[in-house]
Amino acid sequence: MPVSCYETMGNFSENLRRIMSEKGINQVELEKRSGVKQQLISNYVNESKPSIFPNLTNLRKLAEALSCSADELIGREIPMKTPVVAEKALELDPETKEMLEDIRKISDKDKKKLLKKMIETLAEEEE
Repeated sequence: MPVSCYETMGNFSENLRRIMSEKGINQVELEKRSGVKQQLISNYVNESKPSIFPNLTNLRKLAEALSCSADELIGREIPMKTPVVAEKALELDPETKEMLEDIRKISDKDKKKLLKKMIETLAEEEE
């Protein structure tokens, strides 16, 4: 059964808070990553106005910045375990954590280029 916009609006603030917490991202950092103004993020998180809900552009920006789907943000998708949870379980050293954080900031397009280059380099080393 489809979820109505009224049902998802009630879940959005809760989902946004949960995902930000899981990823260890505060409102200021989310503004930097997404380009969505911190005051708007604060309104979304704090449910200060029941009618405050992001437009599609901001929803997409928030989802990309949080490495999740818009469906997860609005409550239409059951979240899978995130890499952040796995990192915590592994208790990575600070240098590795910093590298992983840097990787998260890279666009998907650049991640694909980087991965392709890494595979090419590894193949050359095997020859």
